[in-house]
Amino acid sequence: MGTWELNSSDRQQRHPDPFWKRIGTRPHIDRSETMSTAFRLAAQRARPMANVAARNSQRRSAQTVPRMGTEEQMKAEALEQIKARVAYQKELMKTKDPKHQLDEEIHEMYKWVKVSFMVGAPICLASFIFSFAMEAHHTRPDGELPEYMAVRHKEFPWECSDCALFDLGCWKQCRAEKK
Repeated sequence: MGTWELNSSDRQQRHPDPFWKRIGTRPHIDRSETMSTAFRLAAQRARPMANVAARNSQRRSAQTVPRMGTEEQMKAEALEQIKARVAYQKELMKTKDPKHQLDEEIHEMYKWVKVSFMVGAPICLASFIFSFAMEAHHTRPDGELPEYMAVRHKEFPWECSDCALFDLGCWKQCRAEKK
């Protein structure tokens, strides 16, 4: 293993300072060397590990897609990942008492209910006060509307086809004209 290569077993054993700090000068690394190192690291991480279940019980892995290979290898690796996840969940369930989990969940639920009320209630109250005190209620102006606001393409489907449903003045005038 070189100084640039890392894996889970090498992380604890490598030197805390980078190589260039230990020798006093920073080496020049061209892009092709960096890319080949990156490809080498990717290839090393892609190698199948013999004991996936034991490794996953110690630390979690976020990999969900099997690595490229033959169809049988990919199926076997996917099964290993599923078995490792199931084993990890079983291990977690063994360490925790179900009664204790239920108590924790209820405690967490009530905590968030309290947080919601402690945060939500003041915000709702403040917005109500702001809306009531600062905002003016805009009513429709009395009198005749400008032409551009009274344009209608179809008549209303009731007896006074020119009157809006809640325009009481128009309704009274229309009924008076019909009599």
